Amino acid sequence: MKSTLILAVTGLAFLPNILAASAPSCYGSGKAVLTNYWVTKEGTEDMDNDGNTVYLTGPKTVALKDTSGNTIEMVAQTTFDKCNMEGTCLLLSSKMVNLVSNKKFESIDRKSAPYGLGSNDKVLVPFVSIASNDLPKGSTVYMTELDGMKLPNGKTHNGCVRVDDESWSFNGL
Repeated sequence: MKSTLILAVTGLAFLPNILAASAPSCYGSGKAVLTNYWVTKEGTEDMDNDGNTVYLTGPKTVALKDTSGNTIEMVAQTTFDKCNMEGTCLLLSSKMVNLVSNKKFESIDRKSAPYGLGSNDKVLVPFVSIASNDLPKGSTVYMTELDGMKLPNGKTHNGCVRVDDESWSFNGL
């Protein structure tokens, strides 16, 4: 997908045994859904929630607003929808915005947070940061599915991930 800069955050692929033992009532199947997020890029092709191709182009009729109601930038409706869903968005102007609350954004420093910010302004780290609504922020989880995986930088994953974010879209799943 052209909007993907890199795999920014890996979600829980399969519920690790250590977590399954401590929270059996939360996940009856013993598994959680693997999701990932990416930095949406204005002006590119992306997908909607049903897997259909959408284009983040078109008339700039919707204001990306900050928490004070000030317009950060005008964007197309499809761009706004994807920025709101994914949480981090790179605009054609090279500004990067991050979702603060539903439909409210903040401009962020691309040098200090190139993959966006998670909850409580935690800088997201590729292949380390995960989102969870069920675990305390900062918790670490060992995932056997990631341990030993070759990473794009040539290093090998140690299986450890950290809860740096939460999601308004997956409601504890």
